[in-house]
Amino acid sequence: MSCAHFLVVLLGQRQGVDVTTNPKVQQEMKDFFLQYGVKQVAMSPGNMGCPHEEGEDFPYGEDCPFCPFWKGKQGSNQKE
Repeated sequence: MSCAHFLVVLLGQRQGVDVTTNPKVQQEMKDFFLQYGVKQVAMSPGNMGCPHEEGEDFPYGEDCPFCPFWKGKQGSNQKE
């Protein structure tokens, strides 16, 4: 399980246009980091992959129709 998936499992998935600036989400993250003794955090400047969910936004086994850049690069349709 990747670190990102681990956080989703522990914190629950956050969706919306303001999750990086939402005070409630920021407080939940702060509380999580304090609870687990997090000392350092690394961030990307933006999404790390298609933000759409396979099975939610498009069918399993298909590429995201909204993000042509990621075609064949992630999800269950990932090509080696």
